[in-house]
Amino acid sequence: MRPMKPRRPEGPHEALALMMDQIGETAGNPEAGVTMAATFEGVSRFTLYKELDPDQPAELAFARVARLTAHFCVPAAAAHLARLCGHLMVPLPPGQGHELLASEMGHVATEIGQVITAIGRALGDDGRVDQAEARRILKEIREAMQSLAALAEAVKAEAERGAGGKDK
Repeated sequence: MRPMKPRRPEGPHEALALMMDQIGETAGNPEAGVTMAATFEGVSRFTLYKELDPDQPAELAFARVARLTAHFCVPAAAAHLARLCGHLMVPLPPGQGHELLASEMGHVATEIGQVITAIGRALGDDGRVDQAEARRILKEIREAMQSLAALAEAVKAEAERGAGGKDK
């Protein structure tokens, strides 16, 4: 979804716009998300656009968000709700063993580097971080946090395999 009105970074309407993009990405076209969601829900895309507009009194119902999340297997709304209560939703990495651990270490290093680079670029322009820059930086930070959490899971799994599942 390409909203015309600005959404507050990390706000609910931005999460819903991201959810629509993710729905579209399941078909290879992020801009098709609203149409796909509307078709699935049996409503017009105009109804859905109105419910996604931060300046309209109509709001997207939680039950509809839940159905769309489950059907299209998209995490944006769930990740937003997790953040609201001080949690981080982390997709668990597939696989196991030393290769997974090494891979996750690489992801963490890459993600942290991208965060530092994004912050440096934002501050380098004018010494400030505007909303668009904040949106990009926060996305990078979330990805780094997810990589760290995945690394923690990989370390835990490796330790359990090494101990034969027993606490030493």
